[in-house]
Amino acid sequence: GIRQVLAVTGDAIPESDRGFVKPVFNLNSIGLLQLIGQMNRDPFAGDPILAAAAVDPGSPNHDAEYGRACRKQEAGAGLFLTQPVFEERSLELVGRMRGAGMKVLIGLMPLLNWRNAQFLSHEVPGIRIPETILGRFFPKQDKEEALETGLAVILDLARRFRTQADGFYLIPPFNRSALISRFLARLSAENIVGQKGVSHDFDR
Repeated sequence: GIRQVLAVTGDAIPESDRGFVKPVFNLNSIGLLQLIGQMNRDPFAGDPILAAAAVDPGSPNHDAEYGRACRKQEAGAGLFLTQPVFEERSLELVGRMRGAGMKVLIGLMPLLNWRNAQFLSHEVPGIRIPETILGRFFPKQDKEEALETGLAVILDLARRFRTQADGFYLIPPFNRSALISRFLARLSAENIVGQKGVSHDFDR
């Protein structure tokens, strides 16, 4: 059965859909964590569920994000997964959380090409990609060259981040698990795998 749950509130309903869809707020992420905690104390006491929560280390307000992470920890979160991380500034919040005893896995996601990088950087909330990385892609870049650039970017991030968190989890864009396999082979070749745990998320 399911023994790990990532508790998230979910994105707000797009403004264009608000006339047709109504939000439901019976539970948010903290309420779900508390519910899981209650179940772990009674029906699942012998085999508790690991409750994880999300955190956005790229948030412009680290104090507010840290405070929310603390409330999630108090509600029962035993692990935190970040949004995909591309910039060093995000490590400030990760370090602060770990200093408070929180376990944090950093999200790593390879970029596919210039269009993919631009879309994620400018259109997806919670993902911030610095110009130094965006500048490594260009509109008419060869497909394989772009993929190699994307792998090189997250390999460099893994080298720099591996001592700053409790591990990584890998996010294959458009479920391209073969791309993650290529990345894992390079992690292994550099002996990065094994020094810090690597988790896999093949459902995103």
